Amino acid sequence: MKKLLILLFSLGSTCMITAQVPLERLPDGGGAFSFEGHQDEMTPAQRAEIVRMLKANEQMLKERGLLQPPTQRPGSIAFQPPLRQKAGFNDNGFFGVSYFVDHNPGVPNQLLDYQCGNRTYDMGSGYNHKGTDMYLWPFAWKKMSNGAVEVVAAAAGTIVGKMNGNYDLNCAFCTSSCQWNAVYIIHDDGSVAWYGHLKNNSLTSKPIGTTVAAGEYLGVVGSSGNSTGPHLHLEIYTNTNYDQLVDPYGGNCNSMNGTTSWWQNQEPYRVSTLNKIMTHGAAPLLGSCPANEVVNEQVNFVNSQTVYLGSYYRDQQNMQQTVHTILRPDNTVYQTWTQTAATTYNFSYWYYSIVLPGAAPSGVWKYKVNYNGTEQVTDFAVNTILPLQLISFNATRQGSVVKLDVSTQHETNVSHFNLLRSADGRNYNSVGKLAARNEVANHYNWRDEKPVAGTNYYKLEMVDKDGIIKHSDVRQVKMIMEGMFTSVAGNPFIKSISLQVKERLKDAQLQLVNMNGQVVWQKDRLQLQQGYIQIDAASLARGVYQLIVRVRNEVVDRHTVVKQ
Repeated sequence: MKKLLILLFSLGSTCMITAQVPLERLPDGGGAFSFEGHQDEMTPAQRAEIVRMLKANEQMLKERGLLQPPTQRPGSIAFQPPLRQKAGFNDNGFFGVSYFVDHNPGVPNQLLDYQCGNRTYDMGSGYNHKGTDMYLWPFAWKKMSNGAVEVVAAAAGTIVGKMNGNYDLNCAFCTSSCQWNAVYIIHDDGSVAWYGHLKNNSLTSKPIGTTVAAGEYLGVVGSSGNSTGPHLHLEIYTNTNYDQLVDPYGGNCNSMNGTTSWWQNQEPYRVSTLNKIMTHGAAPLLGSCPANEVVNEQVNFVNSQTVYLGSYYRDQQNMQQTVHTILRPDNTVYQTWTQTAATTYNFSYWYYSIVLPGAAPSGVWKYKVNYNGTEQVTDFAVNTILPLQLISFNATRQGSVVKLDVSTQHETNVSHFNLLRSADGRNYNSVGKLAARNEVANHYNWRDEKPVAGTNYYKLEMVDKDGIIKHSDVRQVKMIMEGMFTSVAGNPFIKSISLQVKERLKDAQLQLVNMNGQVVWQKDRLQLQQGYIQIDAASLARGVYQLIVRVRNEVVDRHTVVKQ
């Protein structure tokens, strides 16, 4: 009898455990995102034109003393990742490698990447892929439109070339000659990196001959030149003869630099990542051109409505399992199931649909996905709305203007946003207005063309259609730059200094300070209007002085003047 009870208990335990294992469910749609045709190519004439331009710039910079000979041995530079998400964007993953360098010189379709695979391409014209292509994923065109992914310098160096002003929405090869937008960086070991296909007018404002640090902004990923989708093409040469290509990935089939990697931390050949999960009001559409890409993102639903659940993968591998779970507002499980990959994909996406009950519990539901040791969760609302979320509000100085970036989620019934500015941190005035888009994810930017001298304080005012107003935290930007607000004419001077005031300055202070740091002349609480003022300095001894301009006790300009 005792043995029988043990047997019955064991069977019962097995049944309970089995009942808790989610069942396998096939997706309602999706699959591999094909990169057949998602390529880039440069004609020999275009490549020769770029090399001529770079060599001419190199010679010019050396003559001006702006470019020094290499100080490190060739190949000693270690690269950082050349892409980052812009502030306010927080996808778990935002790109994947579509193509590596081709190490098989034969064509066509004679392919060999650094790891002895075939994740590269060639062309019947004789072109073997010469760089690493990092494609935005998912919804590449939307990411590009929002400037969501920035290109940064993989290593410190000097800008030796820039190309800008070219069309950036290509989704097929150009029917006539077309150039890309690009930045070219030469490093301390003499190697040169080409960052190509950038978004038009997104390039760094730094001119040729200036230095950049590793991780410094260069531009935004685009699809300029001979390109079929938004991606970064990173092409590297060991020297400025441009006759020795580098594949930054070290591997057994790398015919250029062998197993020596140029990355600080080289990623594996496969980086299995769930880049993003989303909820949709209809099946998502992923096309090769901007018009064919339809996100259909939605987060607010009602009884009996169909919810589409999307998951977007990089390097999803054969037999990898994903567990999908839907949780009610009280965190009880509404549905759960597994999904097993039938093969290996470079880029893949899947969606499932569920029909909500006719009397679904109202509140915030959750879509939870477990994959490759990580868990992602996204919320959706049923019979209510998700509250507006201010993801980020940033103010950054760009030369003489201030750039304001706003990212929100779950806009519903929002009227507009007011951009408020203050010169003292207490009294704010509106300097700009943004109409709300009322979409799930929104990104706005605005430029304050006339910031005040000194510290500018910014707040974002969020206004609902029902009149409810909320404010963000304060952001501060100091506008201090020689010659920005004033300039000096007639320098050196004999009797007087002619100071040009470019912007109206309230409660300003002017000082002349000698080389010993002593204030030899000062005027306070000046209300300076645009135009010229004369500073009587006839009594000063000959020598060098600093003319300092302050507003509200902050230095906003400084000029070196010489008394003859």
